[in-house]
Amino acid sequence: MGQVQKLTIEGFNTIDCTGTAIGKIELQVNPEKLSFKYDINWDGGGDEENAGEGAAGESIKILGAPSYEFPAFEIPIFLIDATGVLPAPGKIVLEEGGMPSVLPYITEMKKICYNYIEKIHGPPFVKITWGKIMPASANAQDQVDGVFKGRLNSMSVEFTLFGAEGNPVRAEITMSFGSAINPETRPTGNSPDLSHLIEVKYGDNLPKLCKEVYGSPEFFLQIAKINNLPSIYAIEPGMQLLFPPLDKASR
Repeated sequence: MGQVQKLTIEGFNTIDCTGTAIGKIELQVNPEKLSFKYDINWDGGGDEENAGEGAAGESIKILGAPSYEFPAFEIPIFLIDATGVLPAPGKIVLEEGGMPSVLPYITEMKKICYNYIEKIHGPPFVKITWGKIMPASANAQDQVDGVFKGRLNSMSVEFTLFGAEGNPVRAEITMSFGSAINPETRPTGNSPDLSHLIEVKYGDNLPKLCKEVYGSPEFFLQIAKINNLPSIYAIEPGMQLLFPPLDKASR
């Protein structure tokens, strides 16, 4: 029999998950189930306004949270236990203040997947490795067997057992992820019907970038909102901004 491979999650500051990792964590027990979701949302419906944009007058656009693209997958439930029944996961110590606790594990998981990073204006990008079952990334060129790259969509924790001192010693965690596309492998061109991840350069501003992508500078307020900018002036060289497809009704 081969060696048991644990599902591992690594966090990164870069969308292609390269460079120094923020951290790495493995599941204490591999999940019994994984749920994959491949979704398509259609914009347009063959009406006269949209005629000619695609087959039968339809254009396909990925909708939803602008920083995520399908496919997505979910780990419905996995267990973390500090009672000593199961071996500790990797190098994570399952105790706090000398007492058994799952809180250090959850804190580390949040650091790797959830905590806001100002530099990238959101949570870390993650690389998840396990066997060869992980779904293909949104761009097939990025796909490696058993490796999924993306971002956390949601994480829920349910504490199910407590020690005599009140520390949680067992928890069930549910996580879902959406894939992210490396900007270097995105389709080229400035079509407003494609998503663009653009690195801000010296002298750039939102109206200028909107003009380049959409053909008009008037969408700078929408782009500021999509990228969670506190102000339309809150951009600086090196920052990456997402310019997704915009519905015609919003233009």
